[in-house]
Amino acid sequence: MEGKRPKFHSYYCFICARSDLEVQNMYCFPRNKNKAQIWLDNMNMKANASALSSRSRICNLHFGPECFANSFQLNRNAIPTLAIPIILDAAACVLPSCSNALPNSIPPMPPISSKSIFEGIQNV
Repeated sequence: MEGKRPKFHSYYCFICARSDLEVQNMYCFPRNKNKAQIWLDNMNMKANASALSSRSRICNLHFGPECFANSFQLNRNAIPTLAIPIILDAAACVLPSCSNALPNSIPPMPPISSKSIFEGIQNV
């Protein structure tokens, strides 16, 4: 067999449903359920951390540049701060960067400083 086998996506972002073929990196949720719940709450997800499985992932699009130790590794205290809407198909894209953004669409949440969120949970 010549060449590499094509990559089949096996993970989807728990927040925006993008596959691992559509984004640069996927990250596991923290094993600590309190920290995982903070991630979910910060993304305005109504899910409980107990709903997460070992295969639950969150994509790099939800982390600001301050969350990365280098181009792909998250800082130990990184918290996702960028809530990006779910995109089920390109025609339904509501991001301002999309050429087909719909008027009266729900705008993306403004970034939240992960530093201010983490200050209250130092002992978690």
